[in-house]
This record gives sequence, structure tokens and C-alpha cells, in this order.
Amino acid sequence: MSRLPALHQQLVRAAHEQESREREIGALRTSARRLRLLALSFAGVVLASTTIALAASGVIPIGSAVPANHHLRPGVGLGLPEPGGSRLLPLRVSDPEGGPPWGMRIIRTSREEVCLQVGRVQDGQLGVLGVDGAFKDDGEFHPLPLDSLPARRPEIVGSSVNTTTSCFLPGQAFIGSHIAMRVSAAEESLGRRPQTAPRRDLRDVYFGLLGPQAVSVSYRQDGSQRTQAALPGAGTYLIVRPFNGAEVEFGGSSSGPFGQLAPGGSVDLLTRITYRLDGRLCERGPLNRPAHLAHPCPQGAGPSHRELAQLREHPDLHRPVHVHLQIHDGLVTAADVSFRAPYAIENARHYYSIFLPQPECHPRPGIPRTEAGAGIAIDHNAAAGQIVSARVTYPFAPVRPCMRGKLAVQVDYQPAEGPPRTIVGETTIRQPPGTRGGPHAKPLR
Repeated sequence: MSRLPALHQQLVRAAHEQESREREIGALRTSARRLRLLALSFAGVVLASTTIALAASGVIPIGSAVPANHHLRPGVGLGLPEPGGSRLLPLRVSDPEGGPPWGMRIIRTSREEVCLQVGRVQDGQLGVLGVDGAFKDDGEFHPLPLDSLPARRPEIVGSSVNTTTSCFLPGQAFIGSHIAMRVSAAEESLGRRPQTAPRRDLRDVYFGLLGPQAVSVSYRQDGSQRTQAALPGAGTYLIVRPFNGAEVEFGGSSSGPFGQLAPGGSVDLLTRITYRLDGRLCERGPLNRPAHLAHPCPQGAGPSHRELAQLREHPDLHRPVHVHLQIHDGLVTAADVSFRAPYAIENARHYYSIFLPQPECHPRPGIPRTEAGAGIAIDHNAAAGQIVSARVTYPFAPVRPCMRGKLAVQVDYQPAEGPPRTIVGETTIRQPPGTRGGPHAKPLR
């Protein structure tokens, strides 16, 4: 019997099977191409939308670290982070749109300041997200190293530094808020300005360190009263809410002794703080919004008559103060002030300041004539006997008509806590004829 018919049938069957396999492979390739296009399209949407980027995955790729601040020095501004003096707190707060949770860490510096730093947390690291203009919208998580502390403006000592970092002195309770903070947790230099960010990409962040006596904080949200336990030991808390439409780049802070700080200020979300004092639970409410408290805490003892009298006294050392005006094209742009330091400055607990008294031409009853004015702090260490120099914009405050063109320059030694300030010395300068002063004045032609 011939085998040709059987062979023919086998070949036909094999041809059909090959054709079927090719059709299947073609369909798979088409599906793969569609999936790739869909993935690329989705990736584009992720980069274009902060909300989708944060909600798409619980894990975000790790990118480069936030650049270090190479201008940090041990005895200037905030100083340097102390080795072993920093820790990431176990607080984790979900973001309204998802993504890595918010967290907070404490950094202790060489100038004996305590800083609270807020950011997003992933893999046990505090950082910022590459969205909303930060890191070219790469969609990655960028760790925030300790040496990325910001530079502080000279007039700021012991208070908020920027929208992610706030610093104060050890032993102080602290309450802070950042309104319209970026969802990326990046500082302004790393992302778009809040005015250009979509409302959904902004957050209102409330935080604080209340001390070991703090038990919990209470606040209102969505018409109901909520309570968050304070972290034992430090008494820290963190609340993150969608932007509520308040003024952009606005916030506030307040500080006080442990166990005595009450909610304060119109930007403070808290309605009460619960403390454990002398073994008993008690509450403090806002001073400017009285509320019924079931167990109010006893008020702290106010200053004695002797302490009040000391606050009104300012010892004067009558040391020489030298001022040299910077004049360009008839415009007085700045004043260089120098003096010899009578006391050593070793940390942020005390500092020198340049004060420009601006007495009221028609003073109101009960207000000292020479207490009004403006000034800046000299926030760096100095040895006793060292010549200290600082440049200030001139005039820092408008010269009032009754001052007849004269401006007093006063150097103060100011402890951040404890006794009142001491006047190191003062001098009076007169603006040269034919010149104009101030940062907004135009040169004479």
C-alpha cells in the first residue's frame, strides 16, 4: 500500500497547525504592543498628575538624595547636626491622596537647637517626592540627609526656618503649622511656588513637640471632634489635611514651657491639649477662643513683681558702636555695624542683636517711647573681646519725621531665656545730605 496519501494528510495537518501557531503568536505580539503603549501612556499620566503618581503604587523608586547644604558651619545659624542627636519618629500619617506616609524627625544641632523636620517616609527614611516640579517630576523618592538643614535668615533665632523645618531651644514645648505645603514635601527651591500648584497638590500640616507631660491633642475635622495621642516621651503629634483655602505660604508657631503650652493662634488647628500633671489628667484650651474644659489644668505661676521690674530694666554697658554707611549713586543701601563683644556667644541660647529704635512721635499712654523699632539677630558664635560686624539694610525701618533725619543704632546682648537684655552700646547717625535711604528708594540722578 502506498504511504503517499497518509503523508499528504500529515503535511496538510502540520501546515494548519503552523498557521494556527503563527496566528496565536501574532495575536500575542499585538497584545504586547498594546500593553507597552498602555504602560507608556499610563507613565505619562503618572508624571503629569501628582494624585495618580501617589496613588499608583505603595513603593516609589529611590532617587538621588536632596542636596546637602554646604554652607552649614558649627558656630553659625543652626549649626551642624550633632552626631547621634537625630532620630526619625515613629509617627506615620497617611496622605489624603495616598502614596508614602508623612513623618517627622528630630535633629539636634551644634548650636544647641532642636529642629523638627517634616517630610514623606519610605523604607525608614525621611524625604521628598519628585512631583509638583521637584526633581524635574521624576516620580522618585529622594531621601533627605541630615546635612540638608536650611540656612536661616539672620533675623530669625529659635523659631520656624522654612516650610519643612522649625527650630527652637531644648526644654521648650513647640506648636507649628505650615499652610499650603507642597504634597511633595519639598522646599520652595525644589519645586513650584504654591501659587502655581493645583489646590489638590497642597496640604495643611500641623505638628508639635509638647514634652513628656502631653497625653493627646484634640482638633475639629469634618464637623466632628477628633483626638490624636501624643507620642510618649517627646509628646509629638502630626496632622496632615487637604489645603483648606487659607492664605498661601502662611503658618504660625508658638512655644512655651513643657506642660503649660496651650493651643494658640488663628492658624492652630488644635482645640485642646491634654496633659498629665502631678499624676492627674487635665486640659488646656485656646486662650483666644475660650472653651468649656471638663478638667482645666492649673495656670502656671506668673512673673513676680521683682521679675516684672527686672524686665523693665536694661543695663547699659556704654561700649562703643561703629557704623559705616554704604552709599551708591546717592542711595544709602546698608549700614555696617561693628562692636567689641563683651560676652562670649557659644550657642543659640544667647545672641547679639542690632536694634534700630523708632520712638513714637506721639506715644500712647503706657507704651515706652524707645521700645518700638526693628532689628536683626546676629546668629553666630563669638569670643569675648572679639570684634563683631554685621550689615543691615538701611534704614531697616522708616525714619519718622520727628527724628529729624537721625537714626539711633543700638547693640543688645539678648539671652533667649532668663534675664532681660543688656544694652551693649548705641550711637546716632544722620543720613548725609543729598542721599536717599532704604531698600526701595531710587538713586538720585
